[in-house]
Amino acid sequence: IGPHVAAADAAMAQVPDGASVLTTLDLLAPLAARTDTYWIGNSGNPRTQYIVFDGLNSDYSPAIKNVPAFITSLYPAGTYTEIYSTGDVYVFRLTR
Repeated sequence: IGPHVAAADAAMAQVPDGASVLTTLDLLAPLAARTDTYWIGNSGNPRTQYIVFDGLNSDYSPAIKNVPAFITSLYPAGTYTEIYSTGDVYVFRLTR
């Protein structure tokens, strides 16, 4: 397993079973097996408990260069807190 796959696996492990999560396409299937999962590319998604974003494989064109700033652009500042970041893989948790 390469470092990027290991980072993605570790990121997904941050999300508890049964949680709601917004994610990039490449992580959708593995997370959908145990969470309520939504693709970040759809409009009208509900606010989820977690966001898991793979900056390397997000399918955004051009690629998102600053993932934390991108998440803040989607939601007001302070809505999500970054809880994991390794390489280009991030996890954000809904701030309560």
